[in-house]
Formats: sequence, C-alpha cells, structure tokens
Amino acid sequence: MGWLDFILNLCYREFTMFVMEYLRKTYIQKRRKTMTTGLITPTEGQEKQLSRIVEDAVKRAREQVVLDKDAMQRLLANGGKFQSDIIVLLAKHSIADNRFDLLTSFEITVPEGYDHKTQLATFASYAKKEKFYFYNEAITDDNFANATGILVPRKTYMVKIFGIKKRVSSEDCLVFLATQMAILVGAQGLSLVRQLKKDEFPVGKWTASFDKKDALWEDADGNRRVPCMDRHSDGDWGFDLGGFEHDWNGDYCLLCLCDLSA
Repeated sequence: MGWLDFILNLCYREFTMFVMEYLRKTYIQKRRKTMTTGLITPTEGQEKQLSRIVEDAVKRAREQVVLDKDAMQRLLANGGKFQSDIIVLLAKHSIADNRFDLLTSFEITVPEGYDHKTQLATFASYAKKEKFYFYNEAITDDNFANATGILVPRKTYMVKIFGIKKRVSSEDCLVFLATQMAILVGAQGLSLVRQLKKDEFPVGKWTASFDKKDALWEDADGNRRVPCMDRHSDGDWGFDLGGFEHDWNGDYCLLCLCDLSA
C-alpha cells in the first residue's frame, strides 16, 4: 500500500467515525426529547439497524465517488453542512404524513436587540431597502399582537421548511406542525427568518407561517389571515396574507420553528 492509499484510508476511517459519532449524539438528543414529549422511543435494535444502514451508505458512496486527499479534506472541513444534510435526510425519510416534504433545515439565533412587540414595524422599514414587489400593509404589530410563540433574544432555533405535495387544509397544517413540536411564530417569526436567512427560502414558492386560528388577524370580512412570504424567481419578494379558511397547494411551503433546548 502506497502512502497516498494509506492517507486516503485514514481519512475514510475518520470520515466514517465522524458520521457515526454524530448519529450517536443525535440518538441521545432524540431519547431525551421523547422522554419529555410522550413519544415512543425507538428500540435499541432499530437504532443499531439505522447505524448499519448509514455505515453501508457511506461505504457505497465512498466506492462510487472518487476522492483524492484534497477532496476528502474539503469534505471533512464541511462537517457542519454535512451534519445539516444528515438532519434533513433523517427527518425527510421518517415523516409519516407524505403530503409534506422537507425541503431544507437550518438554525437561526435571534439577535440580542430583537423586540417581539415592534418586530413587524422593524421589518417594514427593513423591507423598504429590499426588493419587495408587494407588501401587505395589514401586516402590523397591532394586527398580529396575539402571536402564540414569542422568540427569545440570543436563543437559537431550528428552522424547517416543508413543501406541500398535496392539497391540505389549515387544520392539516397545524396538526402536522404539532407532530414536529413546532413553535407557532406567525408573522413575527416569518419576518425574522427572512431577515436572517433569506437565501434559505425556496424559489418560486410562498412560505406560510401559521398560528392558532384565534391568534391570527381577522379582516373586515371575518376571515383569519395567514402571513406568507414569496420568493419570486426574478429575485423579488412579496409579503402577503393567505386565508386560513382556504386550502393550500403545491405553490406553498410550511415554515416550522423548533426549540432546540426543548
């Protein structure tokens, strides 16, 4: 065995150990969460089987993808992104409701100066400097003052955006968000995610941020309105309101924020 083969095999072992250790930590965190949420914890046999599946997948990928020493080092250096991809895959292939499809997941840390009571006014000023082709003037702090979830400054949250594959009702969306242990953050949460991570929004889609029906603003016609953010394919943005009483189709995505410390 030459020195190059030796180094590549060493990197491969390091890479495999990195994946398995990350999965082990993920299992531990999942156990802790299920103990407090009433969900049924996977059996030890299931966890071992998943570990074997992942290990086999890494081996197969290593056989099919040619990596020299520099390429392997770049892969290892991108460990954080690789971990995020693992989270997306674990969540995507374990979702029971196939009407929703996980498109992306990432973390945000709420800025120290974040003020829930004035967030929408702050965002309205911010949006004037951005490319917004439409901004619904009804999206105000007064109209959405009853948000169920209030984000905490300096706290980090997991953000997931799910595509909607089949027509669903607003009630369907709320039930699904509950299975994800989501915090209902409404217009404030949606606007903050747009400020901090706008490149994560799906292109050509409206991303809806739900809240309990009674917490949503009621317009003059008696309709409850759901905040939605559009990332248009030409680079423009829209901030509008959908109808809670209406169904949602493939033009929309679902915003989901989760408390990492829960």
